[in-house]
Amino acid sequence: MSASNPKTMIFLCAFLPRFLQPERSVTLQFTVMYLTIAAIVEVVHSLYCFTAFRFGKRLEAMGWVATLKRLTGALFIGPGLRLLTVRAV
Repeated sequence: MSASNPKTMIFLCAFLPRFLQPERSVTLQFTVMYLTIAAIVEVVHSLYCFTAFRFGKRLEAMGWVATLKRLTGALFIGPGLRLLTVRAV
């Protein structure tokens, strides 16, 4: 995900050069730093997904969730029906 995010590249170019050692390969150092950040982001996002999955399973076990889903579905059906009756100007 971070490879397509320009904020990540700006961060890498603005913050990380302080930690570069001029006598070593700059490309290799940037690659190692980038892969380290990418691995950390991957772990954090995996933890988010795992937590959301577990929380979702617990919510599904509760009876009021089905009622909430029906209610929110009805709230979306109402505006959808209204859109059917609106004329374009």
